[in-house]
Amino acid sequence: MVQAWKIVLTKDAEKNFLGLDKKIRVSVHRKLEWPEGNFDQVVPLPLEREWVGFFKLRIGDYRVIYKIC
Repeated sequence: MVQAWKIVLTKDAEKNFLGLDKKIRVSVHRKLEWPEGNFDQVVPLPLEREWVGFFKLRIGDYRVIYKIC
């Protein structure tokens, strides 16, 4: 069975994403789409304390906080 990967942004995340420079936004978008075809290569980097259950993804100078549901 193939693992489905779906990106769901919070309203704040969408606002921040749309506020990025176009070149950076394209880079972030590509990085967010990458796991769809490469899920078995994703190495989740877990967060701690109040962020337990969430993971981080580094994209250049930016960090994406995500949760796998």
